[in-house]
Amino acid sequence: MYRIAGRCCALALCCLLATILLLFPGSFTLFARAASPQVSLTFPLVNGVATGHVGTRVTISGSGFTTGAASLYTTTNGNPAKCTDAASPASLGLTPFNTHPKVFIVGNNFEVQSTWPSSAPDAGTAYYICVVKHGESTLSSNAFTVAPPATVAVAPTTAAPGAQVTLTGSNWLPPQLITVSIFADNNSGQPLVSQSVTPDANGNLNVSLTIPASAQPGSYSVAAVAQNETTMNASASDALTIVTATATPSPSPSPSPSPSPSPSVTASPAATLSASPTATQVSSANSNTSGSDGGLSSTTLLFILIGIGILLIIVGSILFIVYGRMR
Repeated sequence: MYRIAGRCCALALCCLLATILLLFPGSFTLFARAASPQVSLTFPLVNGVATGHVGTRVTISGSGFTTGAASLYTTTNGNPAKCTDAASPASLGLTPFNTHPKVFIVGNNFEVQSTWPSSAPDAGTAYYICVVKHGESTLSSNAFTVAPPATVAVAPTTAAPGAQVTLTGSNWLPPQLITVSIFADNNSGQPLVSQSVTPDANGNLNVSLTIPASAQPGSYSVAAVAQNETTMNASASDALTIVTATATPSPSPSPSPSPSPSPSVTASPAATLSASPTATQVSSANSNTSGSDGGLSSTTLLFILIGIGILLIIVGSILFIVYGRMR
């Protein structure tokens, strides 16, 4: 009897467990083995490649791990077999990720937000992330490539107040907001002029700055720094010389000659008295001349008319005599 009762209880418990598994399958994932561990660098990505400098903010994501502590390392060896806890890390070429060497995984996944460590500084080198955990050590699927040092330069190297200069640079990766400035070499205070600029996808920057009219002659430095990553910066001392602006003389207008006043003649009283009789005599002479010409013209005309009359009388007499004889 007891055996039958025990078997019935066991069968009931199995049925109850099966019902719970069917109704609440997510409640028992604790007993399921996690998927194959994976890890990758998910930030920053420039054209699909994780790249930057020492101090660049990075995000490392992992999945498929069991709960527990793990250690983070960098390695230049892309062989997953070298990412293991079977030997000492140094013998495997593993270097501690010194800005975040440990991580505690809860719920199979983890995400680490840190900065790229100074223990992996070589420019142009691709570094992998190795997560070492007993029985689950995993090498990252991608690598972080350290970019060459960022640069900044200015052209032209000599300018006057009010002129424009161009600041250029390269290797500003990952692209982000950069502040470029011009400083006086003898002054560590406020910049003479500054401006913010974002490099292109390849990390190249190009920006024009205007030298203020108040700038004093002397030597100046140029500098650039990432606003969210102050470890990415570059500068150049004595890169720019500001000279005194040469004033262009404006042509002075030539003076226009002022007209000299014409002299005014003032007649003296003696001249006025002596001039009056002369003028009267001249007028009288002119009147006499005009009268003589008028009289001469009338006399000539009279004689001409008389001559014509006499000629007509003679011609008439001749015609009369000739006509009388013909009869």
